[in-house]
Amino acid sequence: VFGENNQAWADTLLPFAAHLHVNDNDGISDLHLPIGDGVLDFALFDYVLAQSGKQPSVLIEVAGAASQEKSIQYLKQNGFYPFSKEEQA
Repeated sequence: VFGENNQAWADTLLPFAAHLHVNDNDGISDLHLPIGDGVLDFALFDYVLAQSGKQPSVLIEVAGAASQEKSIQYLKQNGFYPFSKEEQA
């Protein structure tokens, strides 16, 4: 969902978001790539989510334990939600 018109998505849906499924893709198909392996702008996603004041639960929706770990490492290294930069210390 977080692609072409992400501000409209955020304005419309984030007020109701309690849980998110996240993964990366090539901008065309829902490939369920590990986060950081595709073209989605997770820095922008993190910023928009922070501005919303919402803290929904997150399911990293990728195939396999290795892809889960890779996604978690990417989020942690960049301090993206649900991991903060303070947790890196």
